[in-house]
Amino acid sequence: MTARSAASEPSQEDLAAAAAADAGALEAFDEACLGEGDLSASLPKAKENGWVEFTPPAESMMGKHREMLRDGPAFDRPETAFLRKNSNRAEIAMWETTTLSGSDYIFECEVVEADAAELDLAALEAWAEVPIKERQIDDSPVYYDLEGGRFSDGLGGNATAYFSANTSEYQTLRGLIVSTNRSSFSEEEVN
Repeated sequence: MTARSAASEPSQEDLAAAAAADAGALEAFDEACLGEGDLSASLPKAKENGWVEFTPPAESMMGKHREMLRDGPAFDRPETAFLRKNSNRAEIAMWETTTLSGSDYIFECEVVEADAAELDLAALEAWAEVPIKERQIDDSPVYYDLEGGRFSDGLGGNATAYFSANTSEYQTLRGLIVSTNRSSFSEEEVN
């Protein structure tokens, strides 16, 4: 009985592996970006999973991303929320743009794991469990579109994962990025 009890205790290696897994963009995406609806539906769900809002420092990558999102005419600036969980986790940007009438929205949720060295395609496939389409636009990063399944509430029924080394002046983010968007527009209006 004692041997069995001792064997069930996690080792330091087990704890380190769990902490590393806890840091990932894929797990963070599941906790905050999956679901239905707009910012008012998604933000409370993320908070229930332990994510807290914060204002990224202006000089940080997420601070620059925030400024990029909020740049433009006042009527077109999205409502934004930036979330983090703890020091070893990915960070999340959520934003919502509404029509001038306020009746329709486009909601976007983007998880950024800045310290990731690359995108592990085998890990992505195992996590996604849906068909993945690869695409690249000119010299952009390679995008992996996750189609259907639990991602089917996205605009067009997908989420996207990609790795960015942030080598372009037009890219704000670097690391492993997993994102999705949802809209109140009908499928006919989108196509």
